[in-house]
Amino acid sequence: MLFGYAHFLFISKTDILTLYATCGLVALPFVNWRPRTQLWVAVLVYLLGALKDSVFHGMVYAAQTAQTVSSSDGMASMAGRMGEARIADDRIEAVLIRAGDYGAWVSHNIIEHSMQPLLSWFPGAREIIPLMLIGMALYRLGLFDGRLDARRQVRWGWIGLLGGFAGTLAIGLWNLAEGLSYTAAIWSFEGLSAFPRLPMTLGLVALLASWAPHATGWLGSRISAAGRMAFSNYLGTSILMLFMFHGWARGLFGELTRPGLYGVTFATWAIMLASSRAWLACYQFGPLEWFWRCLTYMRFFPMRRAMKAQPSMR
Repeated sequence: MLFGYAHFLFISKTDILTLYATCGLVALPFVNWRPRTQLWVAVLVYLLGALKDSVFHGMVYAAQTAQTVSSSDGMASMAGRMGEARIADDRIEAVLIRAGDYGAWVSHNIIEHSMQPLLSWFPGAREIIPLMLIGMALYRLGLFDGRLDARRQVRWGWIGLLGGFAGTLAIGLWNLAEGLSYTAAIWSFEGLSAFPRLPMTLGLVALLASWAPHATGWLGSRISAAGRMAFSNYLGTSILMLFMFHGWARGLFGELTRPGLYGVTFATWAIMLASSRAWLACYQFGPLEWFWRCLTYMRFFPMRRAMKAQPSMR
């Protein structure tokens, strides 16, 4: 939580670590439930939360589209005010980022958004806590260690991935047809897309878990190394983007087209895949993984890998 809160205030408001930390604390009492109980309760809670959010944001979308409410106190007016407030705040941040005034940008985060990670966690928790319980259950049921039927796992993995992708694509195309309006996008992201997102995510997990034992080649070994350094790569990417986009550094904020942004994305992937394996060839942990482990167990862990003894020359 402390790592995430510092990340939010000083590096990027896209932080997810604070949310994961708070949700993890809530999920702890359910660790010892039976796996199937964890699984079914989590799926039910996930779907109920998705239904609740879909109904609420759908009502907001319908109200604004039909303009059946007053401009003073209706759902459409509320959504409009929320959108305008976010846009106004985004404009302030854009000016500070482009001007390269990092101190003013941090001050703005502290003054205007310091409580946001702690007070606005519930919408994310509706999804994250059930997913944590699903992960616990699938881990204990053998999804990741080969105890499940391999063919069935792959078949259901593809069904989930392709079915979820088809549903997500349909929602995206509908948004495009609607002109990417604010309320339609919020309805889709916060509500509708949660339904296809669950089978798509679980399908991808099942396929990756079936592939992982055989992923020993050039690409697989590098993806494995990047995963073992997920914490360092996550914060490292944010720091890299800070230097890429803020005005006091490279100053690319608002300067790149969408293909240019994809170029930055692919280049960042390449850096993670190359650097993670090179780092772990010399060290046992990523730098932040090592620091986190030392703080967790309150003792010092060796960082460097033991050097293999060289054969004597005779």
